[in-house]
Amino acid sequence: MSSRLKTVSKVARIIDHQKELLEFQIRKIHQRLLLERDRLTGLEKDLRNTVERFGEKADRQQIHNGLELGRLYDAASLYGKQIEQKKAALSRVRKELEAQQALWDEAYKKKKAIEALENKLAFQEKREERILEQKNMDYLSLSRGARL
Repeated sequence: MSSRLKTVSKVARIIDHQKELLEFQIRKIHQRLLLERDRLTGLEKDLRNTVERFGEKADRQQIHNGLELGRLYDAASLYGKQIEQKKAALSRVRKELEAQQALWDEAYKKKKAIEALENKLAFQEKREERILEQKNMDYLSLSRGARL
């Protein structure tokens, strides 16, 4: 194995390692994305339940004062703020995932280019070995032919 091929192989291993790290980070970010989605869904469900309970009380005319109405408003506005925060967090995680995916795509392209170079160098090395072997065989053939 030539020094060029060894060097390219080392670079290929480094890029493989980088690609594996990026894959790990992408999985980690994807898990965070799923967690944030679950939390957002939970908050939206809680908000709907709160509004439905208030609607049921209003239908039965069990709202007796403005204090209960104020509590509903406070709860709904709190859920609304939390939902907006979760949406913003979800957006940030999506952007982070897209950035990591772009880095992984770049590493993948580099890996493919290095593999092509590695294959080309290996082919050239084998070709040079075959040419050298053929020259040796030709020399042996000519030197034996001269003796006969």
